[in-house]
Amino acid sequence: MSSVAIRRVRRLPLLVPLNEFTYRFEVATFTGLVIGRIFLFAVLWHAVYAPGEVAAGMTVEQAVAYSTLAAIIAGHSDVATIIDSFSDRVREGTIAYLFIRPISPLTYMLGLQAGGVLYRFAWLVLTGLIGIAIGIVNAPASAAVLGWSILSLLIAECLLVILFQFIEILAFWTVETRGLTAVYAFTVQLLSGALVPLWFFPGWARTVLLALPFAAATSTPLSLYVGRIPVERAPFAIATQLVWLLVLAVVLRIVWRAARNRVVVQGG
Repeated sequence: MSSVAIRRVRRLPLLVPLNEFTYRFEVATFTGLVIGRIFLFAVLWHAVYAPGEVAAGMTVEQAVAYSTLAAIIAGHSDVATIIDSFSDRVREGTIAYLFIRPISPLTYMLGLQAGGVLYRFAWLVLTGLIGIAIGIVNAPASAAVLGWSILSLLIAECLLVILFQFIEILAFWTVETRGLTAVYAFTVQLLSGALVPLWFFPGWARTVLLALPFAAATSTPLSLYVGRIPVERAPFAIATQLVWLLVLAVVLRIVWRAARNRVVVQGG
């Protein structure tokens, strides 16, 4: 890759915040949805828990904090896809233009997604601090917990990016992926613990789900932060995430090589 191409890749993440700042009403709308979701979860957990009760190893404060942070992350999950995506390009017949650029189409999309990761991280820090200030999110128990949680969150975001790229690349075979994307969004939120913490699932289901990459993409960093995963087990949890990240990255590379030979252009 030439030095010019490298400079262009480095600028790609900036497109996400620039796009969001341009469409401020959309940002305000999503923020309102996130606030509504946080409120509903807070009401739900306080209604379900008895005073002083500990369920599935979590107190009501931990459950509220977990769901609050999960809602913040999920609320801005598609900020990069709004700008550009394989599925839109294939459907509109403009996918060929990505292949004549000086950078790989996959590198281009991952560059955009990197902007989405940084944007969501900034939102999480800002709103997390607000949550701590108003008392719906507990402050981290220690500097070690905060450090492990941040590292785990960054790995989790990379996992979510790769998982979503599998759905996007399917467009090279199916052309239309909007239905698949809707199924994927719900499936990931359910299996990753973004809707309900995996710790509340039955024992056999919890064992299976915690072994899948979906848990490493959401449940792990949030469980580390709220203390459901003790800090002593943080290295093992991070190692599990890194293994899944490596495996999925290799598989994505293989799938991409097959997909780029199936470019189908519709329209003029």
